[in-house]
Amino acid sequence: MRARIRIGSAASLALGFVACGWGHSVEMLRDSHPFSRRQSLAIAAQTPAGTIRIERGGTKTLYDLQFSYCRNHFAVDSHFTRAAEAAGGAGSTLNIAAREVRPAPHPEDEPNRMLLRLRSGTVLDLRLGTGSGALEADLTGLSVRRLVVHGGAGPLQLVFKAGNPVDLELLRVVAGTGADQLEGLGWGGVRSLQFYGGAGAAVLDFSGPGPREAAAFVDPGTGGVEMIFPKDLGVEVSGVGVDPEAPPEGLLQGGQTWVGPNHQVAQRHLTLILDRGGEDLRFRWLP
Repeated sequence: MRARIRIGSAASLALGFVACGWGHSVEMLRDSHPFSRRQSLAIAAQTPAGTIRIERGGTKTLYDLQFSYCRNHFAVDSHFTRAAEAAGGAGSTLNIAAREVRPAPHPEDEPNRMLLRLRSGTVLDLRLGTGSGALEADLTGLSVRRLVVHGGAGPLQLVFKAGNPVDLELLRVVAGTGADQLEGLGWGGVRSLQFYGGAGAAVLDFSGPGPREAAAFVDPGTGGVEMIFPKDLGVEVSGVGVDPEAPPEGLLQGGQTWVGPNHQVAQRHLTLILDRGGEDLRFRWLP
């Protein structure tokens, strides 16, 4: 084991070599930065294979990164730029990148695992890419302003279990071939959702209080989508595949659109535009 300090951050690299299936040697990158003052943080994180996990961390560090990976096939680095050094002084940035240095014959078995813990109260702009891997993001208690995700072959899960302290101005998901679950979009305060489905089945759960006005564009892809709505949300659906004469179960005819049963009296609304095609599309209302 050895350690090194990175310039400009309280970061160290701890190396442990472990032989594991397919001749992998596992290396651990550890990186963190102490919290000193309130600032926004823009994070770009990607890995061609493996799993990205995001969750709430402690109050004394701006972020805490642990990234285990196969050094035979990948190289990994992280780079933090303080707010004073960022372009335009807009906020701090963190870039976490893994790149393939040797072809991985079985990427689904790579031991790559990124665990990123983030401080609550820090306004976050996140851009995440999972390649052939998976994403597990419990964003409860984090202040997420923008979130862009490119999914991979593994499952993709975004969860809000309590209110987002800031409005999520844009949530954009480009799904891969794995299953997708977006849970608690109302709790996340999502004002604008862009969902481009892939080959896996998807669940878009709008539960939670949410903003008074929100919009969503949904392309179900080939895997189909189930959308779950709280009973107090007024929903109006238009776009490709919407036949006003044949609303699906749970929706009603509303002129040239489909509307939810409480659309006229609801205090908050979701305008939903579909690019449906012939894919499976289901709507469900929470009790």
